Amino acid sequence: MRRPFAWLAARRGDDRGVTTVEWLGMAAIAVLVVAFLLPQVRNAARDVWAAITSQLTGFFS
Repeated sequence: MRRPFAWLAARRGDDRGVTTVEWLGMAAIAVLVVAFLLPQVRNAARDVWAAITSQLTGFFS
């Protein structure tokens, strides 16, 4: 049976395959990409970023 992403293991020079942590990382990245495509998430991220930058602006001035 062929392992998923066997080409990645071959490129790295080992044959252990992709670990659970790597799968979770790829899944997390995919979820974040999909989430940021939603308008509600983009607006919330914009609001959070504005709050953070306003705090930093006050801190450095």
